[in-house]
Amino acid sequence: MLFVDVVASTQIVCRCGDVEWAGLLHQHARAMQAVVRRHHGRVRAFLGDGFLFQFDEAGDALTAALRMHHAASVQDLFEIRMGLDHGPVVDFGDDWAVGLTLHVASRLTDWCRPSEIAVTDRCYAAARRSIAIPPAADVTVQLRGVDTATSAHVIRSGVLR
Repeated sequence: MLFVDVVASTQIVCRCGDVEWAGLLHQHARAMQAVVRRHHGRVRAFLGDGFLFQFDEAGDALTAALRMHHAASVQDLFEIRMGLDHGPVVDFGDDWAVGLTLHVASRLTDWCRPSEIAVTDRCYAAARRSIAIPPAADVTVQLRGVDTATSAHVIRSGVLR
C-alpha cells in the first residue's frame, strides 16, 4: 500500500482558494494515477489531499513512488511525502480495503518530511528482491496509534532526482 500526502495542503487551499486548489489537485492526480497504472497499481481512495494506492508487488509500489516524486518535482505544483507498507489487507472489491497495512502507510507520511518516502522494513525487503533501491536511512519510529515501534527506511529527495 502506498499513501501519498500533499504537504501543507490546507495552507495552499487558504492561499489560492477552493477552485484553483481543485484544478491543481486534479492536474496532480492525473499525473500520479498515470504513474500508478504504468506500474500495475490501482487507486483505492482519495482523501482530500492524499491518495491511497494498492499494488500486488512491493517493487512496483516503490518504483511508482520514486517516479511519482520525480513527476511531482517536474510538475512543481506542491511537495509530497509518501509512506509504503507491504502486508495483508481485507479487500472489499473495487470499493475499499481495510487493515493495519493501510494505517501504517498513512502514519508513515505523518512522520516523514516533505519529499521523503518512508518504507517499512517488510516492504523494503520485499521490494529489494525485484528492484534496485536508492540509498536509504534506517530508522525506528513510533507511529501514532501503533503499540510497537516500526522499522523503516527513508529515501530522501536528494536521491530522487
